[in-house]
Amino acid sequence: MLAASALAIALAFLPTQALATTRTLSSSISHEAGRSGIHGKTTLSLSGPSGALSDITTAGGWSIEGCSSDWSSGAAQVTIVCTGTQAQQAVCSQLFDDGGAVDTIVKLPENCGTGLVARVVSSVDITTATKFLRGPETHAVVLDYNFSAIKTQRGSVTFSISTSQSTTTSDSGSELAAAKRWEIGQMFDLPPVSVDKSYNLFQASISCPAIGNGAGFSAAVSVDTNVHVNANIALGFKVTGTIIPPAIDTMQILGTLNGSASGEFIVNAQATGTFDTGLVPLYEVVIAGVDIPGILQIGPKFGVYGRLNANLGVEALVKAGVAWTFPDVEVAFPQNSGASKASAIQTLTPLVVSLDPTATATGVVTAGLTPRLSVGIDILSGLAEATVYLDVTASAELDLNIEGHAHAEAPIDVGTGEVDTSATGGASGCASLDVGVDITVGARGAIPPIFDEEISYTIYAKHIEVFNECFGAGDAATSTRARSLERRAFTCPALGLKDLLELIHV
Repeated sequence: MLAASALAIALAFLPTQALATTRTLSSSISHEAGRSGIHGKTTLSLSGPSGALSDITTAGGWSIEGCSSDWSSGAAQVTIVCTGTQAQQAVCSQLFDDGGAVDTIVKLPENCGTGLVARVVSSVDITTATKFLRGPETHAVVLDYNFSAIKTQRGSVTFSISTSQSTTTSDSGSELAAAKRWEIGQMFDLPPVSVDKSYNLFQASISCPAIGNGAGFSAAVSVDTNVHVNANIALGFKVTGTIIPPAIDTMQILGTLNGSASGEFIVNAQATGTFDTGLVPLYEVVIAGVDIPGILQIGPKFGVYGRLNANLGVEALVKAGVAWTFPDVEVAFPQNSGASKASAIQTLTPLVVSLDPTATATGVVTAGLTPRLSVGIDILSGLAEATVYLDVTASAELDLNIEGHAHAEAPIDVGTGEVDTSATGGASGCASLDVGVDITVGARGAIPPIFDEEISYTIYAKHIEVFNECFGAGDAATSTRARSLERRAFTCPALGLKDLLELIHV
């Protein structure tokens, strides 16, 4: 369950006219910055037969005792007393219209539960009376959030729940424009995200046999990354349907994002071969969202994920990076609910390549960094559950075609038994670096009739060739060694560990 704290409840009951056969309840909950994680306002509106909806706030003539503000699940046993002015007490009887209080959906007063409305499970009149005096009308009432238990004979009750205008928020111009375009009153501001950290994505090593009369050695592969991500995010939503019978008519999710993402990937490969780190979670934070028990749960989560795969036929030290800014990303889900839009700007991308100068080899290194916003959705206590996500994937692909021009020997130092694996000379060949960004929206789960299978669509894609150069042989060489790591099925270098020649430094 998602917790919402620092709640300011704004309640409004719209009374029916004398001849009206329907009743409307409207209730709002404000989420202020703090433990609730979000800053905004949610409004729930219900409409249905007068016997299906009622009010146990002071507007309905009732005061309530024994209800905890933390009540979020299960049943609550409370006492309600008809009090207030004569006009307020006159409407107490509405709770018992058309078949009694049981299975009536009632609006809750402030500080009673974490929801806005509840179901009456049972009601017992416990009014005290003496021979000469009758006390105020009092009932022992059991409440819960199990609206699916209400029989359809009570009549159809429709609902609409959405983010709405709040005087406590200060949306940016882009947020207000987006909310207006999709007819969503206002958006939640999520806490700003800032990630600045180094991670190890992958590490492995292999024990290699001796070369000639030398000693055996360990060849290793490691992948490290330095990640920098900043993001400002806002969310808006609107869901409509019926509580009785439970069904969903429409759903809209709107999100805006602006920020930046950059990552430097460092591949230190002494062993040769092919490897894939898979998608590695680097950073994840769950943000407390909206929890209206029995009606709707919205749970945002932000994560940063990295991935690198490589096919290297030669010892190498490769540093390649991705770096983009995202000044304006607007997402509408589902796809037919509005036009999403995005833009991205590529910034300086680092590239350093050092290779074994004694070998002729080709290699491909592909790196990706994905900031992801996902929103878990539960409507009407599990009637529909899904996760909608926004992926901003920045990628870089390095292609190498290198021919070595060097003479390599492996003489043994008789005194120490060590093998001299130095090499002199240079290399020639070509290298290219392509970078790109793909912004996709998708969903897993099912919210019928909106969608009933996994879906995904791209709202923006941009790919750029930032480096494509051929070079001749060089003379300078630098030395690098990787630490010994866990065993993986790689191939040992043919002549043992060598000094690497830096060929590219951009």
